[in-house]
Amino acid sequence: MITSTICQYDSSTLKSAAYNYKHKTLTVHFNHATYVYNGVSRSDFESFNQAESQGKALNEFIKGKYEYEKINEESGTLNVAGQKL
Repeated sequence: MITSTICQYDSSTLKSAAYNYKHKTLTVHFNHATYVYNGVSRSDFESFNQAESQGKALNEFIKGKYEYEKINEESGTLNVAGQKL
């Protein structure tokens, strides 16, 4: 049974993404930050993953639909729904 998958993309802004099927979390790695989206349906992940452009698909299927946490990799700070912790 597959519990998670990691995908790398040929994109100018998005490096990779990981999806956990059990916890329904989508972790998206950009050049300078990482976002963790919670409660992402498998069908929305598959639509995002199989799209020609993950940037456009992120806007269409994920952003604004799911709660997120932002991790600033350079500074090591964690933002929850845009609020620094």
